[in-house]
Amino acid sequence: MPDYQPISCMQHERLELAVLRRIPLKLQLKDGYTLSGRALDVYTRRARSG
Repeated sequence: MPDYQPISCMQHERLELAVLRRIPLKLQLKDGYTLSGRALDVYTRRARSG
């Protein structure tokens, strides 16, 4: 996944809070589209090396 960019711990915490409190989110994608809704879960994935 060459376009992968990790997010800061602060951003991750904000997403977790949005899940726990069912806070609506609006996401602006790189291609200009906007998504609205509620996050159901947040998970992390270990970056692959090599």
